[in-house]
Amino acid sequence: MPDDKAIKIENHEDFTEDYANNVFFESSVWDLKILFGNLDQSSSEVLVIRRHTAISIPWLQARLMSYFLHLNVSIHEHSNGSEPMPKRLLPPPPTPPIGELANDPTALAAYEDYLQIYKQHFPDQNI
Repeated sequence: MPDDKAIKIENHEDFTEDYANNVFFESSVWDLKILFGNLDQSSSEVLVIRRHTAISIPWLQARLMSYFLHLNVSIHEHSNGSEPMPKRLLPPPPTPPIGELANDPTALAAYEDYLQIYKQHFPDQNI
């Protein structure tokens, strides 16, 4: 896209707006698929996630989205305070690579990144 052109944003005629309180990620070499759904607690026997939308984006877009998502959460928390994260919603902390991966520079670098990101998002966790 040429840098000197203005950008106009319009909604497609089929544009819809939904709500999701559950998000799942599937990744491939080419893109990241984000699946959105809602928790259905109507059954007393099992919790069900009802997925309603999946969007696939290329990795460059995922990187940009990660930046803007982080930025928006930061702005919201500076303006409104940080909401405490219920323990049952916390993802497990990262574990160091084991076996052959314990000496793999790529695996070790990914682990260090994961650890830093985890500590940034969940600073109250003692890991």
